[in-house]
Amino acid sequence: MEFVFDDKILNCQDENILLDEFQKMYNEQKYVQCVLYIEKKLSAFSSKFYDVMIIYLYSLIKAKNKEKALKIVKEELSMPYIPALYEDRFKEIYAELAYKEKETKEFVLSRDKIREILETNTDKNI
Repeated sequence: MEFVFDDKILNCQDENILLDEFQKMYNEQKYVQCVLYIEKKLSAFSSKFYDVMIIYLYSLIKAKNKEKALKIVKEELSMPYIPALYEDRFKEIYAELAYKEKETKEFVLSRDKIREILETNTDKNI
């Protein structure tokens, strides 16, 4: 079943109402829906841009799209100016994502590497 957007939200231009809608979606654990709406409406934000970006990043993470969240947070951190409050939040998100990515990569071993480890340990035990 394909997701159908609500025209009321799509046509809304009030940043506060949209932010409330996105926060509500996030709180109701409708992460994919939240991501889709934010992607459609992100350009409508100016004063609440960073608030929406935080919800967007957390929604991406919860929707299992950590690679995209990591890419976006890296882009945001490369900007010449980010308000300090949001910069700290972006750095926290980046650190969490980078740590999880590193942790995942460390535990992925190829068959050849597993074979090498087993052979090395077998040789030592003989």
